[in-house]
Amino acid sequence: MSVRRNTLLNLVGRLAPIVVTLLTVPPYLRLIGEERYGVLTICWMLLGYFGLFDLGLGQATAQRMASLRNASDEERESLLWTALLLSGGLGLLAGLVFWLVGQLLLTHFIPSGGSLRAETLSALPWLAACLPISFVSSPLSGALAGRERFVALNSTAVVGIFLGQILPLTVAWLGNPELVWLIPAVLMARLVTTLMLLRRCRHHVPLGRRPSIKTAWMRPLFSYGGWIALNAAIGSLLAGIERGVIAAISGAKAVTLYTVPYSLAIRLNTIPLSLMSAVFPRFAAESDAQQTQLKRQALRAIAAVMTPLIAAGLFGMEPFLALWIDPDFAARAARSGEILLLGIWVNAFAQVPWFLLQARGRPDLVTKLYLLQLLPYLGLLYGSLVLWEAMGAALAWSVRAAVDALMLFAAAKSTWDELRPILKSGVWITLAASTVFLLQPGNASRWTSAAVLLLFIALWSWRMAPTSMKHLLPMHRFQRRKTQMQQV
Repeated sequence: MSVRRNTLLNLVGRLAPIVVTLLTVPPYLRLIGEERYGVLTICWMLLGYFGLFDLGLGQATAQRMASLRNASDEERESLLWTALLLSGGLGLLAGLVFWLVGQLLLTHFIPSGGSLRAETLSALPWLAACLPISFVSSPLSGALAGRERFVALNSTAVVGIFLGQILPLTVAWLGNPELVWLIPAVLMARLVTTLMLLRRCRHHVPLGRRPSIKTAWMRPLFSYGGWIALNAAIGSLLAGIERGVIAAISGAKAVTLYTVPYSLAIRLNTIPLSLMSAVFPRFAAESDAQQTQLKRQALRAIAAVMTPLIAAGLFGMEPFLALWIDPDFAARAARSGEILLLGIWVNAFAQVPWFLLQARGRPDLVTKLYLLQLLPYLGLLYGSLVLWEAMGAALAWSVRAAVDALMLFAAAKSTWDELRPILKSGVWITLAASTVFLLQPGNASRWTSAAVLLLFIALWSWRMAPTSMKHLLPMHRFQRRKTQMQQV
């Protein structure tokens, strides 16, 4: 089970929702209308918030399952049954609470005076039923990740994403666009996906005996998972709070100037997240020396991939926005996107200590670091918005990303020698950013500099890339075959 292969599988699993969403949103809007689609989005947002009630048991299961790599089947089975039964109980509780308070929440977001509010309230029991199913699927996914069964995990996830979009779309196409029909279709898709995950776990964990809770697992699961849940809550707050502050200080237009380039830039995080999700089980199972070696390789891989992508993004942000939307919007929003790309670059490296600390059983450290950042970030965000509006929000986000990375690497006790790939990558990113900031768009010298700089960055990235990455490229395969033929 190679990290390279698992990374590619995770990348496919993370890109699938983006592709499916792009393909299905237009027919959804035609069949159910913009207003009903907006209400559907609000329902998923509320269910996402209630998802915090699972107390991080999915990630806790992944970490514990990875640490039991050489344990007996019975021990792994007892862990998963305990996590499943606890998650099921929490899911039923969360569903009941959502059913009781959902009417109040939904009526707050949906205007009165139409049939849509009554339609949504009729679908409320189906929405509440989605929570127990989602809660049960979380430790099942965590168990497969901990066992490094990424083929089973990602293939099931892709099927689930496809069903979750196609089943409701089919129901709407057959003439039933009301939410009281769409939500049960989504519920059916989630149920099928959960049953597929359960079948995969029966084979790979394995899972076979009568369900039971082993009390010895409860404390470590809740202790680890509780910090994960708090971490997710604060992380979501830090990731999205700037939009509310922007709207309050600078208005809705500034939110758009920030959100559009942010939505583009943040997609690049898919790459380091896919890599580190594959490395996480190894981190949890290996010794300190092996963890250090894995950390070095991960930082080199991220430097090799993200450096040319971020540099190309810096040069391409303004022309892409001009082509995608219009030149006037690009002139006003491109600088925010360029500054955000710098934050995405440093955040990519921060994924390594973030996953390492969680693999070591210290999610509490990550959460405490987030808490330390919260108030200073709000102060920086407010001051930057007053001075530079949307560009100031981008600057505040990127500064927080840099501070977060420094704190995480310090908490993981990283050495300067381990951080060398970041420092080398930083030289190239600084050169690219300086060129973009100093030379005007459309300037011939800017594009000449971009071509030369990107060529040198590509050559450097090739040298920096670990050997396992080079095997993916046709150039390396050609050189290897040429060497073999010369030897023959």
